[in-house]
Amino acid sequence: MPPDLDGASTSSAALPSPAKILRFGDLQRICAPQGPPPRPATVRRWADREGIRYKYDRQGGIWTTLDAINAALGLIPPQDDEAREEDNI
Repeated sequence: MPPDLDGASTSSAALPSPAKILRFGDLQRICAPQGPPPRPATVRRWADREGIRYKYDRQGGIWTTLDAINAALGLIPPQDDEAREEDNI
């Protein structure tokens, strides 16, 4: 792909930067900041209850983006370009 004027490739513009990705361990700490780490099912229920969009990782945990957290908090509008896996069932 040809680079944009700022030198970035146009194909990487749609991918979130690694700094904006929250992995399962991050979500465990946000879900339950004190005490033992919550189980995967607890973190998924918490994310569903809070309206946080997420995807599954290979170990059965979930991951999300900072934009998805901000959208759930109402700080930015949600992106409706992709359906959640739960909505496809």
